[in-house]
Amino acid sequence: MGIFDCLTPHPPSPQVEKGAGGMRLIEGAMELNDLKIKNLIRDCLSAGEGGQSQFFQKLREETELYVYNFPRLAYKKKLDICSDFYIYMVSRLEKVFQNFPLDAGIKFKTYFNAALKNHFLNFMRYQKPAQRNDLCIDDYADEVFVEFFEQEDAVFEDLKEGLSMLGEADRIILKLYYIPESLDTSESRKACELFSISPGDFIKIQKDQVAANLQEIKRLRETAEKIGGINQILLGLKSRLGKGGLGAENSLLEASEMMQKIARYEAVKNREIRSLKIPEKSIFKNFASLYKNAVVAKQRLELARRKLKIELMRLLNKNKGLLK
Repeated sequence: MGIFDCLTPHPPSPQVEKGAGGMRLIEGAMELNDLKIKNLIRDCLSAGEGGQSQFFQKLREETELYVYNFPRLAYKKKLDICSDFYIYMVSRLEKVFQNFPLDAGIKFKTYFNAALKNHFLNFMRYQKPAQRNDLCIDDYADEVFVEFFEQEDAVFEDLKEGLSMLGEADRIILKLYYIPESLDTSESRKACELFSISPGDFIKIQKDQVAANLQEIKRLRETAEKIGGINQILLGLKSRLGKGGLGAENSLLEASEMMQKIARYEAVKNREIRSLKIPEKSIFKNFASLYKNAVVAKQRLELARRKLKIELMRLLNKNKGLLK
């Protein structure tokens, strides 16, 4: 056993067997006990910080095979990607469990599929850039865009249906914040009533939101290009280091210098990645001007976002989710 083996979580067995058509999953390997998992989450949340660890452990045991095999079933990835993704998710699962909306009336599997998809896209983008999926620029934006505002026609249709299921005020709030150009005349009139402002003032805020969102898209695109360039440099450096592309003389010194260079590039890349999660300030500033203060604006936006997530989860549940 190597020194890192005792520090790294070991992925579970993939639970496969050989069949007539090749390797296949053993029956039951991708089942999730909805009632049991929901009860564990409920018990975990009511236990308080001191008693949650035992429930998180049980939840990990209930879902580890599902997490491990998710890249194979959803994206036809090989076992090495499955193992790496499982290790990537180990430290993130607690947050996933904590965020499950217990009272929303949706299956845990539907929610879990959406959460794993979101994490897998990020995993491929930042951990496996050489093998990454083709993703649109909107995947780089904040968490609502990452999960739901992708440009595939089917997903966008779900988004439109999800928005239509919201109350008028929640729908206007989300459209104004994320896609202000999509507000129609009747919604604009209702927004004037909702925020007690004149049509002229609302049109100005709407135009400012459109301009700020366009600026944000430009920033995200430029940042994504920077990250892509850094990934290419890192790929070359790591390939040279791993394949022994250093000269025989002073090879240890060269290797040390190259590792330091890799570390510097990784630090720059991580800064750029963190910047992707910080949206254009003017977007929120314009939106917050409609409320008494920024705290109230943030609370109202978060409430609308949560309602949309629940409606979209219900749609996924209705359509039998991503995986069955």
